[in-house]
Amino acid sequence: MTKICYKKKTFARRNLELIDEVNVIIRLHKDHNSKPSVISIFNRLVKLDLVEDGRKSYKRVLSVITNARTAGLIGWDDIDGRKQRHEGDIDL
Repeated sequence: MTKICYKKKTFARRNLELIDEVNVIIRLHKDHNSKPSVISIFNRLVKLDLVEDGRKSYKRVLSVITNARTAGLIGWDDIDGRKQRHEGDIDL
């Protein structure tokens, strides 16, 4: 889906870097004709040592992704909305 800015938002540099990494993960999934879920994105970020594993870190990633979608930095249809792991998720 096209990225649409619904609300302008200023992001801290570390969050912009996180958004860039999320978009890389999304592109890798698109190359495999799939959409990542938020949890698979989070797990990938943990595996890459870009975020710590834990509930607080997951909530931060979820918040950044939500705000980035609203700001038009991540497409709304680029991420699968289901919370559970499913066949569409791939291990990268």
